[in-house]
Amino acid sequence: MGDATATAGSLALPNVPSRRDIADAVKAISATDVVGNRDELTFVLDRSSQEAIVRVIDRQTNEVIMQVPAAYLLALAKALKQPR
Repeated sequence: MGDATATAGSLALPNVPSRRDIADAVKAISATDVVGNRDELTFVLDRSSQEAIVRVIDRQTNEVIMQVPAAYLLALAKALKQPR
């Protein structure tokens, strides 16, 4: 029987899009009316985590309506990386 355990460094995630793929998808969606006339879809690279973030922003108020990954998940990941 083979060893079924793997370390986190050896796990490969299938079909994970690159940052360029995400940016291209955001541009393509933004060119349509999928998010409506009042909202804007944006792509941001978080400087501290180097994570790709996609946001839906209200154009009139500049309020973030939705963000993926959520801000609390980014904060949790950052906290878990810090030494205790």
